[in-house]
Amino acid sequence: MPLNILVISVCGREDRREHIKKILDGLHFDFIDAVTPHSIEYVQYMDQKPIFSGSPHPVEICCAISHQKAWRNIVALGRPAVILEDDVTLRRGFRQFLAGGEKLKDFALYHLGGMEGLVEAELLVTAREKPPHIIGGNEFRKVIGAEGYLLRTCGYALTPVTAQAILQGVAGRFIVADRWNQIAEMSKLRGMLVCSLVRHPYFSSTSSIELNRILAKSKSQIYKSIVSYSFRYGILFNIMKTSKHLIRRLSLWYVSGMMRKIYLQSRLR
Repeated sequence: MPLNILVISVCGREDRREHIKKILDGLHFDFIDAVTPHSIEYVQYMDQKPIFSGSPHPVEICCAISHQKAWRNIVALGRPAVILEDDVTLRRGFRQFLAGGEKLKDFALYHLGGMEGLVEAELLVTAREKPPHIIGGNEFRKVIGAEGYLLRTCGYALTPVTAQAILQGVAGRFIVADRWNQIAEMSKLRGMLVCSLVRHPYFSSTSSIELNRILAKSKSQIYKSIVSYSFRYGILFNIMKTSKHLIRRLSLWYVSGMMRKIYLQSRLR
């Protein structure tokens, strides 16, 4: 039996939905309406007062709730499924993978890639000495000792048993959707297997999560630099209390420069 396909997409973003319809031409799939900070689902989730680790951005919270909707859908239907985000493109072998749904194992996550451009992609370590898990002619290899470097939620597959285990594992607390190492530990998954079957843009102009992560990193770097120079040259630490506006302006400048660099690199390819 072929795998179900669930596509997480913001209702009303017809440009994104038309894109994925073209990508999945000839395949049956269902949309899962993504949660936004204005959704009633977001309000209901926050009313439950989940346990937070750190200070996640509202967009990261919405992303996690959206994927939980997809997991509940898999459990309700009782069939394994592929979960995609609406800005992916497919690699060769994806359609063959769909036909091998019966080979998916319980308590295992099948990550379909999409980490192009991320430093973490170079740090992933997969088992090479063992025979790979073959699905539809595609080699899936288990991540070993580097689970913390497995990121992105743009494409992955799981069984109803796995989806139920994850829902139970994260119940009552917030975990960023692509922190697979934490999710696997809390859900007692037995393995995470990787095969590159989807592509995802490193930075998408419509990807607010990536923008917020870049912005947060740039703010942190600028803040540390200002603190360093403040102590080095004897500037009063109170200056830091009034420098939020400067930090934001410098952060936006940093992000815009990075976006321009990525754009120029893409034009040269």
